[in-house]
Amino acid sequence: NILKYMEKASMNKIPISFIDLDISKILLYNKYEGIRLGLGASTNDKLIKNFAVGGFFGYGFKDKGWKYGGEAILTISKEKELLMTIRHQNTLSETGKTLLGYFNPRQFDFRTWIASQMDHIQQSSVSLGFRALRYARFNVSFNNSRIDPQYSYAFSQSDGDLISSYTNTDITVNFRYAYKEKLIRSMGQRISMGTKYPVLSLTYTRGLQDVFSGEFAYHKVEARIEESIYFKNLGESRIRIDAGYIDNPLPYGMLFTGEGSYIRNWSILVKNSFQTVTPYEFLSDRYVNLFYAHNFGSLLLHIGNWKPAISVVQNIGWGSLSHPEYHQSVEFKTKEKGLYESGVQLDNILRMKYLNVAYMGFGAGAYYRYGPYASDSASDNLAFTFSMTFSSK
Repeated sequence: NILKYMEKASMNKIPISFIDLDISKILLYNKYEGIRLGLGASTNDKLIKNFAVGGFFGYGFKDKGWKYGGEAILTISKEKELLMTIRHQNTLSETGKTLLGYFNPRQFDFRTWIASQMDHIQQSSVSLGFRALRYARFNVSFNNSRIDPQYSYAFSQSDGDLISSYTNTDITVNFRYAYKEKLIRSMGQRISMGTKYPVLSLTYTRGLQDVFSGEFAYHKVEARIEESIYFKNLGESRIRIDAGYIDNPLPYGMLFTGEGSYIRNWSILVKNSFQTVTPYEFLSDRYVNLFYAHNFGSLLLHIGNWKPAISVVQNIGWGSLSHPEYHQSVEFKTKEKGLYESGVQLDNILRMKYLNVAYMGFGAGAYYRYGPYASDSASDNLAFTFSMTFSSK
């Protein structure tokens, strides 16, 4: 029984007879909804083996809106991680949100805390997920969404018509390949122990016009490659390259944005994002971003038990937008000339034990924007960050 509870807890669930409560849906926060209280639950194998029905609901106290959804999941093969899911939801989605992290969702992601620009979506979907080629994972979904921007916006197509709400129908393929990824079975699930080789993530979306009232025909591709490289006596370098391309004009919420994490005064560090860029400052329909950080660990500064980890960071971005005049009543920039920022991060300035099983560290960093999109005032280009880290040793 203890092992069973640990298995469920690792998936943010609490089993009560044939029902699993989803604790990740109880309390949420972002700048648009404020505090969001709710509940999520689903059936488990005690009711019907390999088949689950569940749902969630929540209420945002700042936007004063209800969100809800339901789904049915059929596990066809646990070995191949073959799942079929039917889902309907009436909820919010941040504009420009990438799907590249589909297979590695974060329960506690500081970037979601500062989300303030939302689209209301009513979406129905059916998907099939599976593992193949030993190191690859796939998810194929058919989606129909009614999208209503929750901000002042109008999309002007080439025929001159202005629209704010719209319908999108698409087929999306999510793919992740991690060569020689080490997988272990623990608490009823597969857990990745990482790989020393680059990890590739790819998302392809085909927009279907005139299918279930879909209004747009397009191809949308996003790709990511990331790798960590260890250097003996020098530390670890982390490299991530993100890129995206859309071939036809689309409304604001379906384009690429949200790559910044700067808020006035002190920001919370969000790795692999621009620390000096506000969340929706730039808009693109094609882009390339490079995020590089080298962590020296405690090699450069070690005084007794005080071992702050020092990192140097370099982020570079490029993007463009065809037909920026189509997007009205919303502010944005484009970054054809290149976006540059550098920084220094000190983690574990303060370090303490957490529940006697791990360490919680607190740190700070400073980042500076320069180049074509730098402000005239040097102080406006400077951003300070606050960081929290967890480690086992």
